[in-house]
Amino acid sequence: MHYEIYTIKGRKYKYAVENYREGKKVKHKKTYIGALEPIHKAKFSAQSAITFLINNAKVNLY
Repeated sequence: MHYEIYTIKGRKYKYAVENYREGKKVKHKKTYIGALEPIHKAKFSAQSAITFLINNAKVNLY
């Protein structure tokens, strides 16, 4: 058994592939493992989130 990565519509997915023989032919059984990249990406990076918090912070000094 080995693993293969397929790109489908721009997204990458991991499959486990098991090779077996039926008579003289080699067949492949593919089992879906999961997506390699998240579907929902974060709207803010860490730097932009920190900048947002600093700019919108209300501080009482009294």
